[in-house]
Amino acid sequence: MLRPMANLFAVADPDPGFLDRIEERLAATGEFGLVWRPAPGWVAAQAALPESEPDGNAVRSRGFAFVEGRDRLERGRDLAWVDRVADLADHTPHRLAELPGDFGFVRFRPDGSALGVRSCGGLAPLYLHRRGGGRLALGTLLNYFPRFIPARFRPDALINASWELSQKFIDGRTFVEGVIILPRASHTELSPREVPRTGIYWDPRPDVGDEPKPSPEHPRELRNILIETLSRDLDPQGRNLLCLSGGTDSSSLAALAAGTIGRSLSAWSLIPATEPERSYELSYIDPLLSRFDIAPAHKLEFTEEIHREWIAGAPGLPFQVVNTALCDLPRIRAQQEVRVLLCGTFADEVCGQRVRMPDWIRHTSLRSLLADRPPPFGHQTYKAWVRQRLEDAVSLPSIPFPDELFAWTRSEIEAEYRDWLARQRGARARDRRPLRWFADLVAADGWVPMNWEGTTPIGVRRSLPFFNREVLEFAFRCHPAELLGPGPKRLLREALRDDVPAKYLFRPIKQGWRTHVQTARWSSDAPLSEAAAAIVRPGRLSHTPALSFNDGMVLAYAIRIREYLDRAAAQVERPEVDKARAAV
Repeated sequence: MLRPMANLFAVADPDPGFLDRIEERLAATGEFGLVWRPAPGWVAAQAALPESEPDGNAVRSRGFAFVEGRDRLERGRDLAWVDRVADLADHTPHRLAELPGDFGFVRFRPDGSALGVRSCGGLAPLYLHRRGGGRLALGTLLNYFPRFIPARFRPDALINASWELSQKFIDGRTFVEGVIILPRASHTELSPREVPRTGIYWDPRPDVGDEPKPSPEHPRELRNILIETLSRDLDPQGRNLLCLSGGTDSSSLAALAAGTIGRSLSAWSLIPATEPERSYELSYIDPLLSRFDIAPAHKLEFTEEIHREWIAGAPGLPFQVVNTALCDLPRIRAQQEVRVLLCGTFADEVCGQRVRMPDWIRHTSLRSLLADRPPPFGHQTYKAWVRQRLEDAVSLPSIPFPDELFAWTRSEIEAEYRDWLARQRGARARDRRPLRWFADLVAADGWVPMNWEGTTPIGVRRSLPFFNREVLEFAFRCHPAELLGPGPKRLLREALRDDVPAKYLFRPIKQGWRTHVQTARWSSDAPLSEAAAAIVRPGRLSHTPALSFNDGMVLAYAIRIREYLDRAAAQVERPEVDKARAAV
């Protein structure tokens, strides 16, 4: 058995007839291993990932449905752990962090209320939809709501227009209007009779005055966390697929997983389609594949044609799954068995890259800046230090989100985005806790549920060794001086110096190879589809000049989501109409 994970959809409604119809609809799909009534007024459906041990009758009878992390809580055959979790969930949910690891579940109670708990790392999302009359719906995949709830769902214009730039669910909103995502490390009280109430049970960021401190033990701690995570996540039978770019992060995971731990891997690499970039990247990828016996190795040239095919048929709707590995994963799954998809996403933020410079500047005094030790990125570091210190002095702190949306975005959406941006900057100007830039990077976590949406429907688990509870707790204890200077990723290089070949551990910063994303245009001779009207300025609908590739991609996804929701509404409403006519 692999780590237990599952998708879940649950609906509460005071109308028993409505619940009967939902139960019938869920059972008819055949995609759920179990459809049951967990509590009065609720129907739930669970789809366990392949080789996941199900919750079992003893766990379900106590009102639990786990989506991730049950294995971190179980203690042999003794079910006292369930009673412990139930006691915390029912009486002191703000203390759930006393439990180990990342866990996500729904706790159904005999009185018809429930508690939705999302994990600290947030791998399994929990989405919530609420309507008048006491109806609630809670699920781990965004498509469950338009597919199973007999209502017409519409795209959320702000999220669809801003996603590619920020990958942030602004104010918890998602691509579907009226469906929100619950925060990571949150507990949400759900009752058909009351407004949902959400609290946070875990926050690893230091408090005011509790400054992070360097420690010679931190490299060893990081190495231990990565080894423990990989040992727990990876399939012992070797059905592990690594997203391998040849950069420091993915190469480090390859060396740890296949070398130090001894787990078999296959690899997926996206490579340049032109020379000399192609040969240069392969000069890092190929020797690593050979050294650690990584096979099969899928190498795909990143061309405009392939990218357009992904955009036209990307998985996960109505979620915008834009990650290239996730878009190509169904093709790889057709060629080989994959149980775990592994990547080094967020290693730059945790281990130290240019993206962490704002924190380094805020935690580096002028005296330290002028010390003998070389600054992280040469003389340009001094200019950056002065510029940011001036911004902070006038209470105009920078935040890791773009200042504006695309030029074709409707003015009311642009205004809504700028209002949110102003609130964010105001909050950061008042924020005196350490590592506030890193806190914003962690909060821009929309890519985490994207990985769940792109993997679990085809039976694959996602392993994110650089974004989970343990590594985030660790990262918030590290001083920026441990990460940068001279050069990047000091902490990772020190931690893995005996595991990773120096060629990869000390590889120069990977330069983005120039592709169609920078050079291609997206043009249309015909007027835009009416589905684009929700986000495009009226004057641009009938006449759209050539757009950059990214601009066009955002429009294409927005149109696809609107069309998907229209089709879903037609399919889910038709049975209701037919039954109503039959009753008459």
